[in-house]
Amino acid sequence: MSEIIATNTNTNTNTNTNTNTNTNTNTNTNTSVASIMGEIMAASGEQSRDIERVNQAIAQLDTTTQQNAAWVEEVSAAARSMQEQTDLLRQVVGAFKV
Repeated sequence: MSEIIATNTNTNTNTNTNTNTNTNTNTNTNTSVASIMGEIMAASGEQSRDIERVNQAIAQLDTTTQQNAAWVEEVSAAARSMQEQTDLLRQVVGAFKV
């Protein structure tokens, strides 16, 4: 009978040890999952800020492109005007014979 009690005591001790090990494993797993989730949230926030910076850079590029297009139109109009003035000057100078 003392052997049965000793066996039951050892079994209960082993069961308690296994339960404690399982509880520790679950706690460690929960801590790891929470840690990973925290890292994912931090990375998501960083990505969001980076995307906002990219959007700002694209907006600046768009503004610069629009300014350049306006300048091209102005330069083109000035070139046409200079061409017209050059043609007129040729006509005026052509009236003089050397």
